[in-house]
Amino acid sequence: MNRKIYQCFRCGYETKKSNIQNHFNRKKKCTRHKDCQYTDEQIKILNEAQFNKENYAKIQNGKIAEIITNNTIETQNNITNNITTQNNIQHQNQNIINIHINKLVGFNDDWVIDNLNENQKSNLLVTKLMYTQLIKMILENEFNHNVIIENEESTHGLIFKKINNEKKYEVISIETLIDESMKKLHKQLTSIYDNFSKENEII
Repeated sequence: MNRKIYQCFRCGYETKKSNIQNHFNRKKKCTRHKDCQYTDEQIKILNEAQFNKENYAKIQNGKIAEIITNNTIETQNNITNNITTQNNIQHQNQNIINIHINKLVGFNDDWVIDNLNENQKSNLLVTKLMYTQLIKMILENEFNHNVIIENEESTHGLIFKKINNEKKYEVISIETLIDESMKKLHKQLTSIYDNFSKENEII
C-alpha cells in the first residue's frame, strides 16, 4: 500500500501528513524555493487543498491550475454575494444612498477596518477563505457600504467615489467590480500580514 505524500508548495518539502501539518504550523515560515512560481495566496490554497481527497488526486494528475481557478471563482462569487446581500439589507432599511454620506468611504479608497481587533486579524491569516471572511468583516461597518448591486443577475452596479470634495456614484461592471475588490482585499490582507509579521518577528 502506497503511503500518501504531502508537500509544501512554498519550499517543496515532501513528507507524510502529520509531518507536513507540523511544517505548516511552524511559527517561522519556510524559505520559498527558487523555482516556486505561485503567489502566497495560491500557495495557501494548494497547501490546504491537498488534504481533500478529490484535490489530492488532481494534484497528483497535474491539475493544479484547475484547483486555483475553482478557488478563485468561488472567492469572486462570495464577494458579489456578500455585497448583494448587504445591499438587500440596505433596501429593506430604505437606506441606500444616504448612509452617513459624509462619512461613507469612497470605493477609490481603502475600506475602513478599524472595527477589526487583533484576534480577528490573526484569524484571517489562517483561514482558507480569507478574502470571503475579510469582505464580511468589512461590510459589518456601514461606512464601507459604497457599492450598490440590485440583484445577483445584475451585470452592472454603482460605486460611491470621493474625489477631492466631490462625492458621486459611478456605474461599474460586475467584472471590473470583482477585479478591483480583489485588489483592495489583497492590499489590506498584505498589510495585515506585514504588521503581524513585524509584531511577531516572522521573517
